[in-house]
Amino acid sequence: MQESALSGGDVGFPYASFLLGQADTASVNSGQEPNMRKYGYGIFVQDTWKATSKLTLDYGLRYDYQQAYSESKNRLSEFAPSIANPSAGGLLGATAYQVNGKFTKTYPYAVGPRLGVAYQITPKTILRGGWGIVYGATPGTQYFTGTPIIGTGWNTINASSTSFGTAGVILQNGLQYPASELTNASLSAGIRPSTGQINPPPYYIDPQAGRPSRTIQYNVTVQRQLFANLALEAGYVGNRAVWLQSDMMDMNANTASIFANHGLNITNAADEALLLSPLNSPQVQARGFAAPYAGFPTTLTLAQALRPYPQFSAITSLWPSRGDTFYDGLQLKLTKRTSHGLDMTVGYTFQKELSLGAVAPGGGSYTSTLVNDVFNRAANKTISSLDQPQVLDVGATYVTPALSDNKFVRLAAKGWTIGTVLIYSSGYPIAAPYAQNNLNSLLLRNTSTGTFANRVPGVPLFLKNLNCHCINPRTQLTLNPAAWTNPALGQFGTTAMFMNDYRYRRRPSEALSLGRMLYLPREMTFELRMEFYNPFNRTNQADPSSTNALASATTGAAGYTGGFGWINPTASGGGTRTGQLTARFQF
Repeated sequence: MQESALSGGDVGFPYASFLLGQADTASVNSGQEPNMRKYGYGIFVQDTWKATSKLTLDYGLRYDYQQAYSESKNRLSEFAPSIANPSAGGLLGATAYQVNGKFTKTYPYAVGPRLGVAYQITPKTILRGGWGIVYGATPGTQYFTGTPIIGTGWNTINASSTSFGTAGVILQNGLQYPASELTNASLSAGIRPSTGQINPPPYYIDPQAGRPSRTIQYNVTVQRQLFANLALEAGYVGNRAVWLQSDMMDMNANTASIFANHGLNITNAADEALLLSPLNSPQVQARGFAAPYAGFPTTLTLAQALRPYPQFSAITSLWPSRGDTFYDGLQLKLTKRTSHGLDMTVGYTFQKELSLGAVAPGGGSYTSTLVNDVFNRAANKTISSLDQPQVLDVGATYVTPALSDNKFVRLAAKGWTIGTVLIYSSGYPIAAPYAQNNLNSLLLRNTSTGTFANRVPGVPLFLKNLNCHCINPRTQLTLNPAAWTNPALGQFGTTAMFMNDYRYRRRPSEALSLGRMLYLPREMTFELRMEFYNPFNRTNQADPSSTNALASATTGAAGYTGGFGWINPTASGGGTRTGQLTARFQF
């Protein structure tokens, strides 16, 4: 029961009301986590035809049909850009619900032909080639909070709305409510924003989420046997992928034309200051700007009030498929088949990886997409953040011989297996530093980066070679801030996000192993194995700070403690030398 304050004291004792089974209010909230479902199926046919004694063809055809995720009770909601929002004065940008129709389209044309050919040019030379179209899976999902499902749940009548002294709920009667309200969405187009707020809306579910990624793969390889146990293989491998998971748009971004329609110029410093001022500030009101709808919080900036959907902050896309990748590589492989106890494979790849939005797709997910200009999609094509132009890898295994006829020497020396895996590659590219021109505050909502700085032609990018093994992070900075300049006020950067000559240090990966298997009587065995990682104890410093070229260098008693190009001496760059010894007795 509620407690009411009267002159001179309070009337009512809440705990006594509770003992009588009376309560002010009660509520039952539904489970907000969506129950996501999708299905797909595929069929394929394949055949091999030995056309002649030297020519063999492999050919096949696969068809896939996959849906995007949907919610089992049709409770999924999404941001609807073309529906009027009654809570925002009728402005476009409301909430739509899956019960009224699916949000995504299923791609029905995922037909993937494949063709392979092998031709014997000479008894020791083989030409191989392949081409095919491969479709990936439709987007994966992860654990959702209640964001995709809003407007569900039930609350009883509140005691404060009843007559004084009347309980909102009597426990012995139980809670009386329609069970359907626990799972049915409210279907209110204006459930967001709340009065006086600009809540984030539900996700905008990409209509093309039911379209799987498509990759065209092709390769040509020549294999030549050089000696009895030695073969060399050289090949060109390429692929082109589209519709990869990547979000490259900002639905609630301002544009220069929006500002121009209101007499504002984004390249003007005074107008920039006005756009970043609160809507209720005198200078903004003096220019005649008013709230876009009743209930809009006027403490927010003028830039927010002018957005396409001012009632919301960032509008996040779910399962967007706007990423492309491009790969071309020359691959060489030398294979030494086992002889005299040694087998070895040496591979070398010279390659180039380009990306348009898809930074690191894989596993049904993707990393955050870096975007330099949300209004110019083609300008975002760049070297992939995972690009390593040159990669050399060596894998070898050697089994020791007996060395002597003496049985004790044979027992001690024979049968030890020595193995190694060595990988040497180019460093990963460093992203250009973020521009410091307030572009993210003025225009954008979905990115904290805004845009990237422009490179100054002819100015060295590095103050120190990251691969020189001669850097003292206490006294030396490594990246050159003079190599970068901010774009003009209100402008996007024109330099690529990643460049071939701007890379982190090379990080070799090396491992050695030594093992021996002893065969004992009665089918018992004893195995001893030692494994070493970074056996040469190479020092791997952490990567330098590279996000803000204008970051001032800071110092402490021991030297540098921050700044553009600073390497944190207490942070690990990986590659600590480790070893482990294992023994296994089996009987």
